[in-house]
Amino acid sequence: MSITPQALGKMHDITRKRSNSINEAAEHAVALLPNRALYSNGLKVIGAGWGRTGTMSLKAALTILTGGPTYHMKNNIMYDDNNFWLEAGTNGKTEEEWIDFFQLYAATVDIPSCLFWKDLLKVYPNAKVILSTRNSESWYESCVDTIFQMQPGNYDNQQYGVKIFQALVPIGPGRSFKKMLSSVWEKGYFDNNYNKDNVINAFNKWNESVINQCPKDKLLIFEAKDGWEPLCKFLNVPIPDCKYPNLNDTEEFKRVIKLVNISGWLLAGAITSVITLGAYYTYKGITITNRK
Repeated sequence: MSITPQALGKMHDITRKRSNSINEAAEHAVALLPNRALYSNGLKVIGAGWGRTGTMSLKAALTILTGGPTYHMKNNIMYDDNNFWLEAGTNGKTEEEWIDFFQLYAATVDIPSCLFWKDLLKVYPNAKVILSTRNSESWYESCVDTIFQMQPGNYDNQQYGVKIFQALVPIGPGRSFKKMLSSVWEKGYFDNNYNKDNVINAFNKWNESVINQCPKDKLLIFEAKDGWEPLCKFLNVPIPDCKYPNLNDTEEFKRVIKLVNISGWLLAGAITSVITLGAYYTYKGITITNRK
């Protein structure tokens, strides 16, 4: 399998970035191993569970168990893969394009990749599927505290600074991320309706669809509280001599929301100041001209 320049660039980024978490440290370490996913037969594990179902912990666990990096929403944000997923949701992807995209990874979890689990299973028929899930009520509350604060379609419930920031940043990863997420997830699964009952119903329907459509021998329904045993048994690997990862990024997400909220207000203040000063000097210039 040939290695594209894009893949080499990603490999370089993985190996040179500092490790800011247990998850990243594990990913960076396996990036240096000679038997990592790049030299394997592609994805070994396909995550089908939505975000806020313990996917950060699962990402770290799969990185340890598979010997290769695990793709996650954080990777999408890091590498600005939004256009790839937007195209996948709009026109689909060929087998070659999927293989090229995932050639550096042994597993994938979380949105947006989980939305394409059926496509990926066709490309990687020997892979296994993990449906990460949790109690729907606690899932919803976790979403409300974190990702829903930044969702494009959840405008009515966003902090004002976040609204301002999203409205005033017309280009860059933030805008492409907003477009991708709205297209491949929000509109398709709960029609931008963030009513609690509607969102929970969409979550439950998604889980049911995976359970009903995935071959039983390839599917594991998994909750983070289950720990190593069912996961390792499913993947036919030994249980590691360490605790199952417990990575909760809620506080980190809240800090990001706070930063975006503040940035929105600062942007609004700066624009208001420029407009005010412009109006003042324009008025002053008109007044001086009239006096002459």
